[in-house]
Amino acid sequence: DTDLYVVTNEGSDKVLVRIPRAGGANVRVESASSISDLVTAGDLLYFLRVNNGTATLMRRNTDSTRSEVYTFPLGSAVSTLTYHQGNLYALIDNQLNVIYPSTGQCVMLSGTTMLDYVIVGDTIYYISGSDLMTYETDSLLGDGTLSVEGGCLYRMSLTSGESSLVVKTGIEDLRYNNGALYFHNLSDNYVMGDETREWMEGKLYRYDLEYGQLTRLVNGYDWGFYPMDGGVAVYTDGDLSYYNDLGGLERSMYSPEAYAVLSGGGDVVVIYEPTAGNITYAYADGTTASA
Repeated sequence: DTDLYVVTNEGSDKVLVRIPRAGGANVRVESASSISDLVTAGDLLYFLRVNNGTATLMRRNTDSTRSEVYTFPLGSAVSTLTYHQGNLYALIDNQLNVIYPSTGQCVMLSGTTMLDYVIVGDTIYYISGSDLMTYETDSLLGDGTLSVEGGCLYRMSLTSGESSLVVKTGIEDLRYNNGALYFHNLSDNYVMGDETREWMEGKLYRYDLEYGQLTRLVNGYDWGFYPMDGGVAVYTDGDLSYYNDLGGLERSMYSPEAYAVLSGGGDVVVIYEPTAGNITYAYADGTTASA
């Protein structure tokens, strides 16, 4: 509620910086070879720190001190940190684990290979790392064909551990908000690039969990999307716009500079513009506030 936390570059290292939302001097919190996966839990901040090949789950306490919650085995690939109902979850070498912050204990929940996941109530929705689909299309540069591979969407019960297929299509960039999943659907793909390089991406889709309905939200490309209440903010070249749940364009929210970095979702999208040195909060109703 009071601060914005930002990971910045310092040479080859990363630095975690606290920026007071009410104004004032920035505060250097932590530096490491890698800092990622910032997750808030009330007034606490959790994040992953990597030094010398060892990943550690860190907690920034309310008195500004920091504690090591759990140190992962050397060489472990840790990602997708999530806070849910008092516990922390993460993928360790693409397998889902739960970390109990009160005891510092880490327990594997599933040996299923996952590429990404979100938690909704007692259900894990995840991108499978074993049930994969491959898509090919002609190169626009005349270099044969382009190929991309994506995992299918599954669900797993946190109570029983049982898994089932949700959508038989390759997806990327899985997110959840307000009763729906959002992702890039690789079965509805397009080619991006320039005169020297190119790649395939999927169009933005919404999957309604109550009705099991899959809907394309944007008939074109996007550089990023941020699910919000009642819809989704979509970032394209020079524009951040709000689309409703049916894919209808409601309004433009902001026009970021070319090198902007965006984050957030839910109630606000945070925009950092490095050239101007500005941080702006953009809301779904089109209003903005300078941070």
